[in-house]
This record gives sequence, structure tokens and C-alpha cells, in this order.
Amino acid sequence: MKVIKPDYHLDDAIQTIVGFDSVLEGVVNTEASIRLEGDFNGEIRSQGSVFIGHKSKVKGTISAVRLIVQGEIIGDVDVVESIEIMRTGKLIGDIYGKKLIIDEGATFKGNVNMDVISPSKIKEA
Repeated sequence: MKVIKPDYHLDDAIQTIVGFDSVLEGVVNTEASIRLEGDFNGEIRSQGSVFIGHKSKVKGTISAVRLIVQGEIIGDVDVVESIEIMRTGKLIGDIYGKKLIIDEGATFKGNVNMDVISPSKIKEA
């Protein structure tokens, strides 16, 4: 199996890695960063960064400090700092957050809401 080195830099160490052949379903809550290389259906809530690998497919919602997308996400995302959709990335859903970076070649379809209170933050209040 060829391991592809990501062309990004995370400020914090990744504590959890979901491998290439993994398929997970449910709710993930973590205080650390997480890297998904497999497929996931459900909800991810991270107090760190979330990295979606280039072959990964996610169906569900993601809340994180930072999100890097090289794979595919179908669902809404809520980020505190930034979301970056890399050239191989695809996101279909609404984005809530401060900063959005979309590389040339990336795919995005949805709404972008910057500097607003997201529905998930309203539910928490």
C-alpha cells in the first residue's frame, strides 16, 4: 500500500487515525485532532483539527477548530478557525466559520456563512 504524504501542516499533533480500509458509523467526540483515511457516516466533533484524506468519504456533520479536506464530505461543517478544501477535495454542504480556502480544482457546493452563529452553536447556548 502506498502512503501518500499530505501536503498540509497541522499546528497540533494528530492523536487518532482512521485507516484506509476502515468504515465507521456513529458519533465521534475528541479533544484532539483526528485524521480520516477511510469512510465515515455520522457526526464528528473535535476540539482540534480534522483531516479528511484524499480517498476518504464522509457523510454527516463535522465541528472542529480547523478542517482540511482532500477527500469528499457530504454534510454541513462548522469550524472555529479555518476550512481548506484542497485540489482533490469535494464538499457538498453548508460551511460555518471564519476563514475559507478553496484550492484550484476543488469542488464546493453549498452556502458559506462567515462570522455568524451557526445552528450547532445556537443549540449549545
